Amino acid sequence: MGFATLASAAATGAALLLTAQLTGEPWKPCAFNDRPIACREMHRGEALQVEWRDGQAMTYTRLPGLEGQADALYRDRRGGLWRLELFPQGNRVLTHTGNGNRIFLPLRPDRPQAAEPLPSWREGPVRQALLSWLQRVTDPASPDWVPEADRIAVFDNDGTLWPEHPLPFQLAFALDQLPAPERRRLLQAGRDRDNLQQLLARTHAGMTTTDFNAAVQRWLATARHPRYDRPYDQLAYRPMLELLDLLRRHGFSTWIVSGGGADFLRVWSERVYGIPPQQVVGTTTVTRFELRDGRPVLVKTLEQLRVNDGAGKPAGIHAFIGRRPLAAFGNSDGDLAMLQYTTMNAGRPALGLIVHHTDGTREYAYDAHSTSSGRLEEALRQAPQQGWLVVDMARDWEVLFGPP
Repeated sequence: MGFATLASAAATGAALLLTAQLTGEPWKPCAFNDRPIACREMHRGEALQVEWRDGQAMTYTRLPGLEGQADALYRDRRGGLWRLELFPQGNRVLTHTGNGNRIFLPLRPDRPQAAEPLPSWREGPVRQALLSWLQRVTDPASPDWVPEADRIAVFDNDGTLWPEHPLPFQLAFALDQLPAPERRRLLQAGRDRDNLQQLLARTHAGMTTTDFNAAVQRWLATARHPRYDRPYDQLAYRPMLELLDLLRRHGFSTWIVSGGGADFLRVWSERVYGIPPQQVVGTTTVTRFELRDGRPVLVKTLEQLRVNDGAGKPAGIHAFIGRRPLAAFGNSDGDLAMLQYTTMNAGRPALGLIVHHTDGTREYAYDAHSTSSGRLEEALRQAPQQGWLVVDMARDWEVLFGPP
């Protein structure tokens, strides 16, 4: 037997041994060079063993280095070097340093969920379309499969993830920071731009970000919604919380893209929605660095106000995310540009969804004629031709909020 034949036999024997070791491990939706193919893996000390559904198998041994470093190097049995990249969701990509081949390894096995997904959504065309779309873009055997790096979902906040009536919650917070006479005067003066600027100047600007965060936390701990008599942060829509969780379990990164203030949202977004502060894109101003009593602080100003609404939302997505989303969720014409940017000429099965407030019994019914914010007319008109899903809140949601 020649050396080449001997080496081939040895490699075959090693592959058979590896397959035997991995038998019983769950198959997962992996990918090779972005081509979906199931695999299963096992760790033995410093060795990572991977078997592919087509019968191929390989062992990768980690080279010495700093424990937990994101760019750890592995060497395969043939001597090739692979660099490890970690995704925020815990998934990994191995990239060959020589030829650029890429192996995608998800954290989670492709096992069925124990509970029925979206339990607060009533059975119907919207729920079915959501689940069908999710299956198409995350199933490695689907022609519409999308790599995890591109699974980005962006959500408006007010009216999409929680109510915006009778006032947007940040406006209620700002008003509650004022003495009662001044609050009444501002409300009587109306909500034109000058009055809102004056309100922001009184309640947001000139304070440190630490003091602002503390003020928001105090307000959330004490203020109650005038209709529901519950803390504002207990009014997140349960169906949307279920959707956020379902998307993340399928490898999506979830982002807030809101006209609300980024600093206001970042105080509580992770606790309420599971969305960390670095994944919040909102209205911003210049923040100034200072040393106060020898301590570094950031001071909020009203300089260079950038309103993250309407056409500002796609611009904000580009500036802060850097990738075009795969899914966008909104409830008003202020989200129209974001829905268009996400879905039109996308070259892949992108999803747009509008929450239509039709439930005047459990919540508020409005669209083109809104007494607060969230005017919905043009986006609703375009929804059928663009293929956007429209949630009829009264029809499609079994419940609105979780238990108090």
